[in-house]
Amino acid sequence: RLLAGEPLAPGERHLLVCAHGVRSHAAAEMLRARGVTRVYSLSGGIAAFAAHIGDASLRGRELWIAMTSRPDLLAIDMKRQGRFGLSIPLFPAQNADEVLELFTVIARVQRVKLTSAMKQQLRSRIGDRPLTGSDVESILIRARERAVLDRRDDRIQIGDFEEAIDSFVDPLDPNLLALQELAAVLSCSDRRYLPARYRDAERAALVDEFHRRKLQLARR
Repeated sequence: RLLAGEPLAPGERHLLVCAHGVRSHAAAEMLRARGVTRVYSLSGGIAAFAAHIGDASLRGRELWIAMTSRPDLLAIDMKRQGRFGLSIPLFPAQNADEVLELFTVIARVQRVKLTSAMKQQLRSRIGDRPLTGSDVESILIRARERAVLDRRDDRIQIGDFEEAIDSFVDPLDPNLLALQELAAVLSCSDRRYLPARYRDAERAALVDEFHRRKLQLARR
């Protein structure tokens, strides 16, 4: 946000992180001087944090969960053996049953009732199209918006659902998504968590494909 020229709200909390905590501390002091009081710096930076989570005496006493869409960009200190005991990749829904399950769970959270007709539309119009949670949430929000604009509040009908599905376009670059998926596969520490198509794949071929896509994106 700072690079984009957007001001930081004084009441928001901000945590600054760098390699060893020196630059983040200086940046935090600069922001405090500008009136942003709730700003913090990670003491010792990524190096100190990595050493902490790698401390064997803390095993079983602390649980750390780190999530990223680009594990290949994590600092090397975070990847060393013992820092994170298990690396589990997360993937979009892999088949029609998983797509339906994803919709069912997120619809329940958003308090949207999926009728049998809506579920049938999911199978016929989406099938096994790989969707993420954010994709599903976007479709459900569009359906709800259509109902609200038609003054039906949250009473979503099959027509709302059909239009939301048909109008949905994934805004992300397919090549970037493929790169993120390969990064997740290569960072996985247990093949049991990989989809079948990757479970027995030759690692060298996956590494080559990852670098090919990374180079392709860099040339744009």
